[in-house]
Formats: sequence, C-alpha cells, structure tokens
Amino acid sequence: MPPACIATGSLDLFFDENLDYARRLVAAGVPVDLHSYAGAIHAFNAIPDAALSQRFNGGLLAAAAAMTGPTGF
Repeated sequence: MPPACIATGSLDLFFDENLDYARRLVAAGVPVDLHSYAGAIHAFNAIPDAALSQRFNGGLLAAAAAMTGPTGF
C-alpha cells in the first residue's frame, strides 16, 4: 500500500477511529504521517482563513511533497 497521511482534530467525533486506522496501517507495514490538531473539531479545515486551517493545509502540502518526492515517504 502507498504511504498514508492522516490528519484529525483532537475533538473530532472520529478521532479514535482515525487513530485505530493509523495503528492498523503501521502494523501492516504502511508508512503513516499522523497529525492531530489540538482543539479541532471534524471538518475544522472548512474555514480556510482560520490559522489552524492554514497550518493543516501547510502540513498536507508538505506530506504530499514528501510522498511524491524522489525517495517517497
């Protein structure tokens, strides 16, 4: 499987499921880049001008660049 980037808010209703998914991927040998955003709810990045959304977008772009770079993730 290709590398995975998982980003979740600490107050997301699916926080535990996201962490479980990340653990299962790691156990299967899949490289995982996991980010948890303190105090963030589900879909927190829907407000593009919020500082937290901008930080998320920067992390997402960095992860995408790392995954598609010459050596991968």
